[in-house]
Formats: sequence, C-alpha cells, structure tokens
Amino acid sequence: MVKKKRVNLEITLVDIHIKTLLQKSQTRHILTAELVWPRVLIAQKTAQKKILLQKGNWHQPDSAPSWCERILFKETVDNTFGIRCEITAPLGALAWRKAGRIMTAGAMQIGADLLEDSFSIAGELAALPVDYLAKEIKNLPETSILVQTETDINIDDFNENTNKKIEIPLLVEHNITKTIRKGSPRNPSHTKKIIQQEGTENGSITLQIKVIP
Repeated sequence: MVKKKRVNLEITLVDIHIKTLLQKSQTRHILTAELVWPRVLIAQKTAQKKILLQKGNWHQPDSAPSWCERILFKETVDNTFGIRCEITAPLGALAWRKAGRIMTAGAMQIGADLLEDSFSIAGELAALPVDYLAKEIKNLPETSILVQTETDINIDDFNENTNKKIEIPLLVEHNITKTIRKGSPRNPSHTKKIIQQEGTENGSITLQIKVIP
C-alpha cells in the first residue's frame, strides 16, 4: 500500500487588490476562504474575516504585523486540494455590524458536536471547519459577492522548507454596472452601463503558504 503524503500548512493573507474600487477611499467587506477537500473525509474547511480596503487594497501591515489579522488556516492536507475565496461587495454600516454579530454569536452558539475540530475567534477573525457562518452571512439581504477565485494546490510541490506566496486572480461574480443619469431635473432618465463583465479579472489576492511541523 502506498503511504499517503500529508503536510501541515499555515495559510495567511498577504494582499488583496480590487481594481474597480481604486476610487473608493475605504470600503468594508467579508472575505470567505475555503479549503476544498483538504484531506480524506474532510470536504471543506471555512474561514471568514472582516476586512477594510483602502482604495481597493488590503496590505499586510509593514510594521508589527498582526498574525490574527492574517491567519486563515492551520490545517493538515494531503495530495491535491483546492483554495476558494470570495469577497463581498462593499457593505454598509448596518450590514457590517450584522455580519460581525453573526460571526461572533454564531460561533459561540454552534454546538460542539457539530464541529470536527476546535474553533477560535481572534480579533475580527472567525474560523470554523464548517460553512455555517458563510451561509448565514450570505443570507443577509444587503450582501452580495463582488469577486471570487479558486485554484488547485498539489502538495507534491512542497517540501519541509516550503514558504511561498501565491497570487490568484480575482474574477467578477456578476456584471458590475454604473448608473448614468441623463436629462433635466424635471425629466430625468437613468441607464446602466456595464463597467466590468462577469468572469473577467478584477484584481488579485495573495496568500502565504508555509509548511509547519
């Protein structure tokens, strides 16, 4: 029997760049990251973070970086698995507060018998091995997905010293439109112009993948 190769990985967030938000001074979002079939019998692991983008960008802090702000997963993986990420469209203040309450209260209320592993809440990060929180946040009426991405990872490319960054393109989930107002104040008219088509590239997300003991 062939012995399975397993490694322990730490996956952290390094950078997010969304082109259509470059003109926005600050926007609020929820990032949902998923490991797809990280190992046998485990179909999915999910982590979520509240993130603030400054002019469409989130960068790892240059000084005194917070590990709690960056960490997404510490997980055992085998063979080939996937990484999937989704970022919501900008959230208003109300939806931002509701999402925060769901991430905290939901994690506190979920029964221990539903969890395959333990979970933790650190700062504004809630990491759960099930998609409970992701579903709850997606059910918020104010929430929609702006960009998403997925990529395959094969651990045959790793060794005990692997510590590398991967940059993954972010793709538009639905057509992004802009409302154009015409006419006079007494007789206004509105048309919608597509500024970014569904499935096209709209930035990138960079992750750090490190093999740990």
